Amino acid sequence: MAFQSTAEHYRTSSLSHPANSPFGRTQQQTMQQQQTMQMHSTQQAPATQMGGSSSFNPHMSSASPFSVRPELDPLEREKREIERRRARLDDRKTRILHAKTRVMGVDVDALNEQVKERAERERLEQERELYHDSLTAHHARTLAGLEEERKVRERIQKEEMNFYRNQQSSEKRQREARSASGWDNMIDPGNGSFLSFVGEDREKAARTAAQAAQQKDWLAQQLAIQADKEARERQDEADYAEQQANILAIKKRNEEDAAAAAAARLRSQQEYNQQQSAQKSQSRMRHASATQHANNDELANTLGSALLNETVPPSALGDHRSIPYHFKGFSAERRQQILDDQFRQTQELQQRRIADRLSEADYARQSEAVRREMLRADRAREELERARLVALKDERAHQHKQKTLRDQYHNHVVYTNPVSEEYFQQFGTSGR
Repeated sequence: MAFQSTAEHYRTSSLSHPANSPFGRTQQQTMQQQQTMQMHSTQQAPATQMGGSSSFNPHMSSASPFSVRPELDPLEREKREIERRRARLDDRKTRILHAKTRVMGVDVDALNEQVKERAERERLEQERELYHDSLTAHHARTLAGLEEERKVRERIQKEEMNFYRNQQSSEKRQREARSASGWDNMIDPGNGSFLSFVGEDREKAARTAAQAAQQKDWLAQQLAIQADKEARERQDEADYAEQQANILAIKKRNEEDAAAAAAARLRSQQEYNQQQSAQKSQSRMRHASATQHANNDELANTLGSALLNETVPPSALGDHRSIPYHFKGFSAERRQQILDDQFRQTQELQQRRIADRLSEADYARQSEAVRREMLRADRAREELERARLVALKDERAHQHKQKTLRDQYHNHVVYTNPVSEEYFQQFGTSGR
């Protein structure tokens, strides 16, 4: 409002006139200086022409290609300046009131957080896309490698098949050529390694003699091989017979040794049995002697026992206990002692019961006191908790009320303050 009143005062004052404003005075002084310079140059132009000089004068020469830029009117200049500032303010107002660039009532932190989340989401999506692209490329390379291997195997198979076919066709052509040339007809039916030719054979006698000699040598070799084989067989049979004789001799000696060992074992068993029989006879005699001695001792112990002699032995459990099969009744002193012990035990039992009842009553009284104290402490704690909850409830109600007032102030006062034209008209109204 202070800026608006200052602007109104400036518009209504004399300074708003272009001639009175600093800008207007400056423009006026500039224009006067230019007019003075023009007049001075006009006055000097005839003198220059009279002196025979050819100096440049743009105001005197109309045929010159150069021209002087005319000066603007100060009012026109100021009008253009005001329009420029008004356009700039309109642009600023548009930028301020634009929904995407306005900052009043906008949670900048939340928007920045959303921008960060969106950037992070785009980054994750880009990374996921890059991962899927790399995985797809890896699969594609793997498939390409497998396809290349399959093609290589197919090419190798085709090459092998073509080689086999070419070989078969070559062999077939050779067979056809051999059949056409009569090669099969020249083969000797009796011997496949010789050829039969039609005509005179001059080397037949020598070849026949050589073949006979070769056959004789081969026959001699075969006879020698057969003789060697028979000699080896005879030697093998002699060696086998000798081995069999040795085996029979060794077997006979083993049988004799086994018979001697069996006889020795039989003699040792007989001697062992005789020893066992002698030891058994001696042990039987010792057992009979020991049994006789034990019977004599038992008879002596029985005759001298306390049962037969009517003596009462002491019990191993104490002097107050008696052995049942040795007990023959209590004496008068023993009966009185037992009665006194029973009366004493009864008195002790009564006293113990009274002490137990007193201790139980004392325990019950202490338990009741502890229970009451715990109940009192629980009630005090509940009261404190209840008071704290009430205080917390009041504090939350107060905070809610303050928040409501603050929201109402922001929603109904701060965020609803409209931007009027007067707000923008207060800028750019001075002559500076």
